[in-house]
Amino acid sequence: MRNLPDDHRVARLQEAVERGLRACVRPGEQLYSVSWWHQGYRFDPARVGGSGQPRWRHRGGRS
Repeated sequence: MRNLPDDHRVARLQEAVERGLRACVRPGEQLYSVSWWHQGYRFDPARVGGSGQPRWRHRGGRS
């Protein structure tokens, strides 16, 4: 991958992961995002990323 983070393959992978997370939980269920170098947070994947909804939170400078 040459042009990270703007590479189209990274964007396609990100979209696939987001779809998979939405498919794995029931409406209203929350997931917990954690990484060892950031404070974790809970979120409902059905309530982010859609029209009129907050964007997915991405750590590492991208939001």
